[in-house]
Amino acid sequence: MLLALLTACLHPTFVPHCDTTSTPLDGAAASALGFTPDVLAGSLGDLWSSPATVPDGDTLLTVRMLSWGQAYDVDLSPAPAPPHANVVDIGVVCEDYVAVDAELGVATSDGTLAETWAVVLKAVDTTQAAFDLTAETTSLQGSLDLSRYSMEGYDSASLSVQGLLKPAGETEGELTLLRETSSGSASTQLSKVLVTWGADVGSGDTGAGDTGGATPGLSPPGRWSPSRLPPPGRW
Repeated sequence: MLLALLTACLHPTFVPHCDTTSTPLDGAAASALGFTPDVLAGSLGDLWSSPATVPDGDTLLTVRMLSWGQAYDVDLSPAPAPPHANVVDIGVVCEDYVAVDAELGVATSDGTLAETWAVVLKAVDTTQAAFDLTAETTSLQGSLDLSRYSMEGYDSASLSVQGLLKPAGETEGELTLLRETSSGSASTQLSKVLVTWGADVGSGDTGAGDTGGATPGLSPPGRWSPSRLPPPGRW
């Protein structure tokens, strides 16, 4: 036991990750990626709408830009591993991006969603901006009924929202219910996509029932990664 403790102290485990440096950026100032926040705002516009599927059927989802706040140049670089550390064998991609504080109004024509969300938009160029957020299940202002999804056996629940905003008024995204239970150091999470929107959305993408499988760990569901903006043309 003593030897194991000494080994852990002398050779700590290091998980590769990115160090982040954020620098405030004026709207008219060019970012390190070569475009200004003002150009990004002009390219994206301020109103987006797409077909959406909610638990009770199909509807139309609209996103409005309510406010455009401070922009930042975000520099990501691989964090150096301490000497003699046991480095976990995983790869990380550290990709710089421009971040903009924003407030979005998100609503569906059937009233399922009627939300105002403070987000950080992330862009690597002017062709799209990604956002993600985690919200309390009690924070919803629309008519989306979460009581139909059982919480029995789960310790906590939250909502994960991930999306893209594109020029020409296009938007894609999804809202997912996350339920989690823990036992010791192990965690299990059940994810259920409740609302999905985008040009390719159709009936059947979400369901009114309580379905889905348990997945280990705490990785967010869906096609976005909140720690890294997907390259243009990809989720």
